[in-house]
Amino acid sequence: MIVFIFIISFLQGAIFGLIVLFSKFYRSDINKYLAYTILTVSSIGLMNGVEDYFDNSNLFFYALLDNIPLEVLFPATFLTFVSLKTSIKRLKGKHVFLYIPFYLFSIINIMIVTLDAVGLIYDSNIRSFIYILFDIEYYFILIYSIFGGAFCLVFISNAKHLEEKSRKWLKYLTIVYFALILMWVFMELYSILTDKDSLYTEYVLWIGVTTFFYWMSYKGLIRFKLLDDRYEITQIIQSSLPKEKKETKKDISNIHFQKLETLMLDNHAYLDADLSREYMANQIGISPGYLSKIINDITNDNFSGYVNAYRVDVVKSMMANPEFDKYSLLAIGYESGFISKTGFYNAFKKYTGMTPNAYKTKINKS
Repeated sequence: MIVFIFIISFLQGAIFGLIVLFSKFYRSDINKYLAYTILTVSSIGLMNGVEDYFDNSNLFFYALLDNIPLEVLFPATFLTFVSLKTSIKRLKGKHVFLYIPFYLFSIINIMIVTLDAVGLIYDSNIRSFIYILFDIEYYFILIYSIFGGAFCLVFISNAKHLEEKSRKWLKYLTIVYFALILMWVFMELYSILTDKDSLYTEYVLWIGVTTFFYWMSYKGLIRFKLLDDRYEITQIIQSSLPKEKKETKKDISNIHFQKLETLMLDNHAYLDADLSREYMANQIGISPGYLSKIINDITNDNFSGYVNAYRVDVVKSMMANPEFDKYSLLAIGYESGFISKTGFYNAFKKYTGMTPNAYKTKINKS
């Protein structure tokens, strides 16, 4: 039953990690390192859960897997993820050095297991040397993990350019990281002091902490993905929207409405989520009430509806452009000037007769 729980926990982390690696929504050069971290943590948990069933076996393949030092890979992938997310220039192009301990210990451990399997390690002096190597590996991993987490906290604290919610999420992830390290130290100390394993406590702590780690990753990735999407969409919008002056509608004789149209068409004022009737009226040089009257007389709509119609048109244009296919519809809506998911969906349905998802599906089929 306990092994079954570990397998479920592993599958949960493995599935989420693979989704991050291969899904269009989450996939990125940065997020893949968080996926590697989750997959590594899941694998460590699985190996801990099944070790009692294989410790006395002579399965060479299991011995190889069990001696791959995933514990030193976990800090490297997590530190890489945090440094890239926080844009630390000091590590730019140097992340490969973080993985040298993993490759080195892997090679040493695989050589030892292989030599032992073919019966070439019998001498007591050789075995004593091997035990020393394992002790060095153990203490190095512990120090490496602690310093890795400490550097993560330093990077996050210095990332003043990040939104506060994003920085807070990264801090929570790092706290969970330290929880895993402390759990490991606690289990080792308990084993040394009592000369027995705290089996059930280890199961509860491991499954609880890793499950929380997956949950935090999932919640944070949604936020980060939305922020990343909005930033990239902003860059595309700024480079693709027309910058040359366009002619206003010639059949509209009202000079104030023509000025309004110029602000919308040339300056793309509708992209400003905080755009107000008062601000636009001040720009045109009339009162807010008179601006509302002009809009209503000419378009049979109010100021908010008039602006949202422009925003919906921009969203429709982006949906039809394959360059925006990798971005979420919500991120597109936000960068078109909408301030909430509800406002975006309601306005889009009002002017198109269908939801953004349905409209996107229709475009894809046509």
